[in-house]
Amino acid sequence: VILEHDFFTNPLSFSTLNLFLTCPRKYYYTKIAGIKPAKGVAKELGTKQGNSVHSALFEYYTSEFYKQNNTFDLAVFKEMLAKQNLTPLEFEIWTHKFKGYEIYENERLRAGFRVLECEKEVQSEFCGVQIKGFIDRIDVSANGDVLILDYKTGEANVNSLQLAFYEALYGGKVRSAYYALKNEPSLVSSKKSVEDLNSEIEKLKGINKTKINFERKSGACAFCEYVTLCRREL
Repeated sequence: VILEHDFFTNPLSFSTLNLFLTCPRKYYYTKIAGIKPAKGVAKELGTKQGNSVHSALFEYYTSEFYKQNNTFDLAVFKEMLAKQNLTPLEFEIWTHKFKGYEIYENERLRAGFRVLECEKEVQSEFCGVQIKGFIDRIDVSANGDVLILDYKTGEANVNSLQLAFYEALYGGKVRSAYYALKNEPSLVSSKKSVEDLNSEIEKLKGINKTKINFERKSGACAFCEYVTLCRREL
């Protein structure tokens, strides 16, 4: 598929950028042809659980209880998690995971961190283009350092540009990490920098509004929802 395309008609989100970098053909199906993907059951279940945990964490850290205490109380959080769209088994599994989180998180909060904002919608300019996104959580340390956090209920991909994108989006001198929740809670840094992000956006600008080859990228097919359609076109 070869055609002209403007990547920057709307402000660029990380998911849109990542879609093109993962596989230009998949980007074409999703963003240009508007073909809805087939739903994978396992992926859907993972997304449902992830959304439920995100939602409960948002409710907790924006609650009056948190604002007054600056502590993580599992008993209070469980009440919020119980309202989410989880099966009894999923609820038990996540309650168990958050026992470790309670210890880890309270060590951080006692060390002087506090949660400044959650699910912050931001739009800004980077590299001469408009970018936008939602930042899961913004923490600030006792000495005023800002830390951007992105919750991961699945695997944290350290080779992703996601954290670099959020740093560019927020602007200024900030650090970032994935808050890994799947196993033992931990903060995981990315191997990619804002400079790496700059390089990829400059490449997009270089081909923008030209004849672009939306080719299949080998290695991206294993879990792709468009694999049947894509093979039919070969």
